[in-house]
Amino acid sequence: MSEKKSITILHLSDIQFGANHRFGVNVKTEDGSIETLLGRLTDDLKEMRDDYGLTPELIVLTGDLVELGMRKEYDDFSSFIDGVIDFTKLTRGKVALVPGNHDINRSFCEAYFLECKGNEEEPIEPYWRKWKSYKEFFDNFYKDFPGITFTKEKPWTLFVFEDLELVVAGLNSTIKESHHDNDHYGWCGENQYRWFDDELKAYIKRGWFRIAAVHHNVRRNATEDDANLRDEKNLKRYLKESFNLILHGHVHDADMDWLTNVCPILATGSAALKPKNLPSEIPNQYQIIQIKKNKISRWCRAYSNKQKKWIGDTLPVNGGNAWKQGQTVTFKKVFSTFGKDKEDKKVSDATLQSDSNMDDEIRDYRQKAEALSVYSNCRFVVTCRFAGYSPTVRLNEGFLEMHVRPLTGDQVERFVHNWYRVVEKGLAKDPELAKGIAAEKADNLIKRLQEPDFRTSRVFELTRNPLLLTNICLVHRHRGGLPRKRARLYEECINVLLEHWRQAKGLKVGVTARDGCRALQPAAYWLHSKKGRTQATAEELKPYIEPALKAVNWKDGTTGDFLRTIRDDSGLLTGWDQENYGFMHLGFQEYLAAREIRSRALEDKTILRELALHFGESWWQEVGLLMLALEDPSLFKPYMREVVKLPAFIKHTSLVEACLTDTAEKSAQPFFELLEIHPGKDKELWERQLYALKIAERLDPSAIEGIKQKLANHSSFDIRKWITGKKEQAFLDIITAERGGYELIRIPGGVFMMGSPESEEGNYDNEWPLHRVNVPDFYMGRYPVTNEEYGLYLQENPDSREPEYWASRQFNQPRQPIVGVSLDDANKYAKWAGLRLPTEAEWEYACRANTQTIYYSGDEEEDLVRAGWYSVNSGGQLHPVGEKEPNSFGLYDMHGNVWEWVEDDWHSSYYDGPNDGSARIDSPRGFNGVIRGGSWYDDTHYCRSAVRDTHPPVRRYGVLGFRFSRSVSLDP
Repeated sequence: MSEKKSITILHLSDIQFGANHRFGVNVKTEDGSIETLLGRLTDDLKEMRDDYGLTPELIVLTGDLVELGMRKEYDDFSSFIDGVIDFTKLTRGKVALVPGNHDINRSFCEAYFLECKGNEEEPIEPYWRKWKSYKEFFDNFYKDFPGITFTKEKPWTLFVFEDLELVVAGLNSTIKESHHDNDHYGWCGENQYRWFDDELKAYIKRGWFRIAAVHHNVRRNATEDDANLRDEKNLKRYLKESFNLILHGHVHDADMDWLTNVCPILATGSAALKPKNLPSEIPNQYQIIQIKKNKISRWCRAYSNKQKKWIGDTLPVNGGNAWKQGQTVTFKKVFSTFGKDKEDKKVSDATLQSDSNMDDEIRDYRQKAEALSVYSNCRFVVTCRFAGYSPTVRLNEGFLEMHVRPLTGDQVERFVHNWYRVVEKGLAKDPELAKGIAAEKADNLIKRLQEPDFRTSRVFELTRNPLLLTNICLVHRHRGGLPRKRARLYEECINVLLEHWRQAKGLKVGVTARDGCRALQPAAYWLHSKKGRTQATAEELKPYIEPALKAVNWKDGTTGDFLRTIRDDSGLLTGWDQENYGFMHLGFQEYLAAREIRSRALEDKTILRELALHFGESWWQEVGLLMLALEDPSLFKPYMREVVKLPAFIKHTSLVEACLTDTAEKSAQPFFELLEIHPGKDKELWERQLYALKIAERLDPSAIEGIKQKLANHSSFDIRKWITGKKEQAFLDIITAERGGYELIRIPGGVFMMGSPESEEGNYDNEWPLHRVNVPDFYMGRYPVTNEEYGLYLQENPDSREPEYWASRQFNQPRQPIVGVSLDDANKYAKWAGLRLPTEAEWEYACRANTQTIYYSGDEEEDLVRAGWYSVNSGGQLHPVGEKEPNSFGLYDMHGNVWEWVEDDWHSSYYDGPNDGSARIDSPRGFNGVIRGGSWYDDTHYCRSAVRDTHPPVRRYGVLGFRFSRSVSLDP
């Protein structure tokens, strides 16, 4: 077969025809156009064909075709995909699709379980009946292609495309899915992996391109582990050498990832879910992928509701600077699909040393042009400025553009050691002494980079970029350490880029750090004022930079000259092409925008009001936090005065906590001022005042005493109850752990009925039988252990593993419960603190607090709203502890927010369990532990007092933490 230049693929996922499908099935709008996914998609495909020459030769759908696995939903999907097939002039035989978790029919699955129960049999995985509707659709769709199958014996599919010399392994990751929420996660199973391993060997031998299509997240980097493929290790074990590309869906973050260094993983988000079912900043998405012999490219698309069309989506591409992404990949064993490699002449070491070394520091375009002519046979050019800054020296199409991938943790350590070794050796007279100095400084820097404040997302990115990591190394060596605050780190990096680096080389400093910052601040703020904008032309930037240049009396030319000097001398600005400029990293744009806001706010307070209006928007979050971190003066008080006026103050409590953590100075004054406002009948104001009251008490508890009497007559029942509760808590018997300061409340012993009655709505068999338990006095943690408390443990135990989500701002705020910890992690902390995990009986007794209702606050969902954070009221995020109503024992967050490990081993019922409140522990220990309480992610029935679940002790989830207990017998 003749050599192919490329293969183009349309990749769609999570379309979910059903109640939450955002487009109509055949609905006309007021202007007469058809508001359907098919109509909008084919309009965009036509545009992509006309503008970019992209014509799909294959369609891949990675699951969640429908919402509930209903026949009518599959009929709607079939009409849609047939329309796409007609438009692309393909056939059903050029469509590869796999099932997702929404494609199973839970009702069919439940009926199968009930039938098994009636026959006194155990249900057998993979519960084939759940795919009944999918199977009917599949067989009808591929009825003219008998080689494409999905059977009870092999519920997965191998798609073979002879003309393309390409195969798609249609992996089924819904093997363990059932109608039970506990079974809601991705799993393919060893049997399926082994089958594909055997089948693909023939295609590897033939040199065909090999794609895996699967629904769930292969790299397990989704925030909630239910979205991940939990047996991904077996996929890698059996199939890591089998694939050239993996496509999946079931994500909101569609960054490129890698299974191996020659097998990229590309994901796309939901093409058609209603916006309310997606994170606020995530649009509907799809992508077009083009595969070439040694390169893969993708065009990411997002649906704009405002424009009623698909547009470029910059979110999936690292840095958010483009919606088109290209990546060089050395695809293995694809010689038949793309033709055999031509025999290249071998390049000698001498040639590599001479012809390939183009000095990137040649800035003068004439010298660079001369260099290009001298090295006419240059095989490699290593540069941080690929695009070129003049048409006369731009690298032509004969050069393949290749980008350095982000460094791994191990590569960062090697980089730092190598950097220090080269630098110290070059400066020292004694090579052996230099070697020791380099090792010591490198170890010091690596240790610093592993500390929590260097694990936050923006700063974490800095350490993964070789150029920026060089900056950090320079700052570390220049200062003998790194700043504790990231705002100060950005400042130091800019100083190094603009001044120290050039001074160290004995070069002229074209722009001082002071003048550079002053001139770039207004440009950064202007760029950031439009979501997603990270670059602009010199002409566009001129109105914002020119006045600042006059103010600093810069005399070395025009605005264009200034931009070129910054670009060429420092790299702080990057030339994205010959016309557009942008900062080398979004963090620098955010930092300089924050400085500009601080500068303007000294004269114009309205700018803080404008910033506050963006509170909670991800695009502005880092700008606000960096602005608060700036000193002399701190703007915490005037900024928070604006924030507390807005509904966003109570909607984004985790961000408020981040503000309290990151600010240079904090004050309770804005919160007390909010409490001074007459409450009237404004219930939204009451909610903000209650949250302000809780913050004010933490910041200035003595001042709260002066207003308690006034608040005792507040219009809000919740505020009055909070005041009463504080008075009652003054009489609680509270102890504090000697190590870590964890606070526990004495729980009076008693007898209670453990488990749930069969009449309780939403209960499970594992909560039976309802039985009497006598629990002695014990101490129980007032709150789940927080990140702040866990951080103290990590400081004293530096060899301990950091939690799974320690680097994620979504989960690492000081007063949020610790998550991403295993049962072993919890027990190690307990031993250090002189405490223990509660027994399962202690946990339920403490939760119920002498109640017999579904929740300690009552039987209805409105009662749960008062007591805990769950899927409906959490906003899809973890919340700081202590924000909801405590029970009568004074314990918080027993319902929702985080599941909590307890001491017991898992048993599927209470039969033969202890009745004295002790833990039920097997010898040897069981394979699974017990967790209680539900989480921010779960529905109401998972947050009941009686609910119990199980997980392997090694699991580290974003919904799983712990609290501690202690026996009264340990009292002195």
